[in-house]
Amino acid sequence: VAPGRAVRIDIDASQIALAQTNATDQAVANLRFETATLYALPFADRSFDAVFSNAVLTYLHNPLAALREIHRVLKPGGVAGMRASDHVGQLCAPP
Repeated sequence: VAPGRAVRIDIDASQIALAQTNATDQAVANLRFETATLYALPFADRSFDAVFSNAVLTYLHNPLAALREIHRVLKPGGVAGMRASDHVGQLCAPP
C-alpha cells in the first residue's frame, strides 16, 4: 500500500511480534502492528479507507459482530475484502 500506511492486528501477541520482526528485517516502514480483536477494534469510527481480513471469519463465534466492527471503522465508500478457506474443497498439491 506504499506510500500509504497499513495496520495489522492479531489477537495473538506472538504473531504481532513476528510480524514486527519481519517488517524490520525487510525495512518496511509504513506498517503498524497492534494486538486486538475484531470484536472491538481500537480505532475511531470511519478511520480506514480499506480493511482486509484473511482466514479469520470462519473461525469466529460471531462473524456478524466482527463484520459490524469492520464496517464501523471504514470510511464512507471504503472497501472491505474478506478471504475465507473452503475446507470441503481444499486441495493440496503436490502431496
